[in-house]
Amino acid sequence: MKKSLEIMSSKIDNCTKAVEGLTTKIPQWLVKVKHEKVPRVFVMVPDKKDWKKPAAWMLSKPFRLLFVCEHKGQWHIPEQTGYKVLQVPQFIKKYGPWISLCLTALSGVMGVMAPSIFNVFPNSIANILSAVFNTADKPGFMQHIQEIIDTIDIGGKTINDECPNFNPLSKDRNIPYQMINETGLRELKRFLDTNESTNQFGGLVQCVEEDTGEILWLCENHRDGYCARQSSREYSPRKTSNQYPKNIIVPPKISTHTHPAESTYVPPKTPIHTRAAETTYAPLKFPSSVEVSSNISLPTPPVEVSSNIPLPTSPGFPISPVETIFVPPVSNDDDKKSYNDDSDLTKKFDYVYKILCEVIENAVASKRKHFRNDDIREIAQKMNEHLISFKTLILNNDQKDKLTRILENQEYLYIHFLRLIVRYCIVKDDYSVVSFTKQMSFLCSDLIDINRIIGAGKLFNEHLSKLIIVKKDFQTKLERFVNDPDLKVNVNDDDLSIIHDKDLSKWYHIANQVCRVSEEVIEGDFYKTTKRSLNNKIVAGKSLKHLNNNDTFLCIEKEIYLYHKHQLNNNDYIIKFHGYTVSNCKLMLFYDYAKYDDLFTYFQSNHKTLNLLKDWKEKIKLAWDISQGVKYLHNKKILHLDLRSANILLEQDEVGKTLKPKISNFLWSRNLCDNKTFVYPKIIISPKDKVWKRWYDPDRLLNRESLIASSDIYSLGLLFWEIAWCEAGNLPFKKVSIKNLHNHLQKGNQETMPKLPIEYQRWKGIVNQMCQFKSEERDDIGSVEKFMGNLYKGRSESMSSFSSDGTCC
Repeated sequence: MKKSLEIMSSKIDNCTKAVEGLTTKIPQWLVKVKHEKVPRVFVMVPDKKDWKKPAAWMLSKPFRLLFVCEHKGQWHIPEQTGYKVLQVPQFIKKYGPWISLCLTALSGVMGVMAPSIFNVFPNSIANILSAVFNTADKPGFMQHIQEIIDTIDIGGKTINDECPNFNPLSKDRNIPYQMINETGLRELKRFLDTNESTNQFGGLVQCVEEDTGEILWLCENHRDGYCARQSSREYSPRKTSNQYPKNIIVPPKISTHTHPAESTYVPPKTPIHTRAAETTYAPLKFPSSVEVSSNISLPTPPVEVSSNIPLPTSPGFPISPVETIFVPPVSNDDDKKSYNDDSDLTKKFDYVYKILCEVIENAVASKRKHFRNDDIREIAQKMNEHLISFKTLILNNDQKDKLTRILENQEYLYIHFLRLIVRYCIVKDDYSVVSFTKQMSFLCSDLIDINRIIGAGKLFNEHLSKLIIVKKDFQTKLERFVNDPDLKVNVNDDDLSIIHDKDLSKWYHIANQVCRVSEEVIEGDFYKTTKRSLNNKIVAGKSLKHLNNNDTFLCIEKEIYLYHKHQLNNNDYIIKFHGYTVSNCKLMLFYDYAKYDDLFTYFQSNHKTLNLLKDWKEKIKLAWDISQGVKYLHNKKILHLDLRSANILLEQDEVGKTLKPKISNFLWSRNLCDNKTFVYPKIIISPKDKVWKRWYDPDRLLNRESLIASSDIYSLGLLFWEIAWCEAGNLPFKKVSIKNLHNHLQKGNQETMPKLPIEYQRWKGIVNQMCQFKSEERDDIGSVEKFMGNLYKGRSESMSSFSSDGTCC
């Protein structure tokens, strides 16, 4: 017995030494990421009792992330509320090994047999964990730390990787662990709810030891002997995060507001607030409510261009990331705050003012008094009067940062105001009983929101007047400004909207800086498309034809939400989205301009003249490319639900001079893991005109909910059939009415493929399998994409013989 106890004691000592050693090794391993704006060491702990159930990970979000003070030999978690973890399964999949390593190292510092939970965690977190584990102040809490580590390790091994190209951890040959890298730190914010935490990074500050130059993230109690570095406010609500660029271009330095560079990010709009150089405004005079017409034109201030600063062509617009990936200009000091220049803050102020002017323009155009036009004009007038004085303020970085947050909050409120105006104008002419009830509901909620927004706008001007006019006790007044609860208006209603205002703001463009370059209007089933110039780039401006009810309006929000939430711009086979604008109470969405229109139009009029699908290899390549786009969507748990030739836009591959498909139109799409996307557009037209239903799978033809991936597979099979024929007027089952189409399919009927070359005979079989009547008999997208890729790559250039049988079934 004595010998056994000695062996056990020896093992415990060895374990303790090993994990204690991690705290001295880890900072050395992290030298490569020492300049990032986010603390490098963090742990994740549960804050709900159902934390071990994977089913709860997406619904209740039962984990909280805490940052760790890196003080040498005394690692600990300072007092903090932490951040709620979002997208828990993928966070565990991606960051799990690092979380486990940090928990292990922290356990080593605190002692393998720590006497109490309160010796490891601050009181606020310890109380939460006591309730979760029902431990109170009992000793031996380290066993629960091990439970967390084990759960993370199991989850990391069993969860499917939805983003295989995103690698937040790296492994060096000389290091036996997976370590956090620059990408992991920069993308961390995507997984955290940054709205809840009141103390950024747990109060940690990036510090440099004066003697050695070593960089550590330290709490307030451990900064003696260190010099605090200025760090960028990395978790600003203005930030967004896409992923995985292919080509990166670093532009020349620009004296405009940009956010810190994202090396793994194709931003939807970067920088969102690129504005003109400083300028002086004349006082804005608004006409009275009687004088104002619905097409009021608000003044656009002149631009003074500095001789040594290159400015964007359109100062109000972000740089487009469509053809290349834009990395914001590198400042002279990597650690300055986002708004580290007086002109940046002035441009931010100017941008918020311009959005408010657009609120006025659209409120007047709505001809609805409940939008309180006079009050909005008064707020804008005073903002404009404050601008000159605002530019004279001498601020330190901390003060600029606080004013930036205040301005951003105002921006989100005015974006919400625009949303209210658009929604109300959409539903006001719908006279159905259901719609009338919604109108009353919207009106009541709108009046509450409008009163709050206007109150916040007036209060903003009051505080700003005190800062500008009487500069005595500036810091005290600024603190009151920042902490005034009446400025922080909560107007987001999850029941009435899909995407948050701060996310919408990242995609917004000032309407009077978008110009139309062609009078041609292309009429589609759902959209009217015009050619526009946006930031000196030709884009397609799309407005919905049948936007007359709230469900359809929500579908537009859903499309923006899917692009924003799931980084659809990252895929080469999905049309790039550039944002939206509001003009005359109507939404317009901006996308890449497709030179060759859509695939259906190409079949009708362009195929014989352009002849870009001149041989079977090009047809196979086109079908394979589309399947790659669909695979990307399905990997994101997104069903397109409207795959057909009219929704495949065409660009030209400049290298191979072939057609490059771009999947578009996500009005019908759904994310299977997100109930907010479960809304369809309501298109009120004759059933015979709903030609898109010819691509529906049999279940959807019966108006059944077909929320399975095989629904897209069926539509994709008919799309392949269209590509194979490549003929004008070729609709699926065009001799059968949509009303009788289900019965026709139930009898085993399928479309007939054209004659195929011998080397492509297998294509007939895959289309046959994709178009099976029973959904369970269809192939999945992985199999389809792999098959098409192999079919394309395996074709011999010398083979050109044709088969005699072109039947698909």
